[in-house]
Amino acid sequence: MTGKLIGAVAGFTALIAVFAAFAMADGEKDSVVTLNVAKTGFSGNVDSKTKQCVEGRTVKVIKRKHRRETKIGTTVTGPEGNWILPRKSVKPGVYLAKVRRTDDGSETGIYCGGDRSGKVVFGK
Repeated sequence: MTGKLIGAVAGFTALIAVFAAFAMADGEKDSVVTLNVAKTGFSGNVDSKTKQCVEGRTVKVIKRKHRRETKIGTTVTGPEGNWILPRKSVKPGVYLAKVRRTDDGSETGIYCGGDRSGKVVFGK
């Protein structure tokens, strides 16, 4: 009887682990970066449910052409996650923004995931 009970508990535990993995895969991203493009530069926001994953994040703006990515520049988010990368003029093209994941949280205890914005077509 105990063997059947242990087997049932082990099976139930495995089932819970599988459902948890699927829930995490379909769940929201830890960090989300947005991108706006204008004639005089780039702007956007990094948002997260974890406050420590909003301020001080490095955002990289990239121009994409023929499956090649060229870095335009980087900037850092402010207290509310807003960021700005000014330019004298922005050329037509396809742009996106990236925020990298932070360390594994071993020192801070906080892990912040990375994200890529959607592609933004400007001036075409």
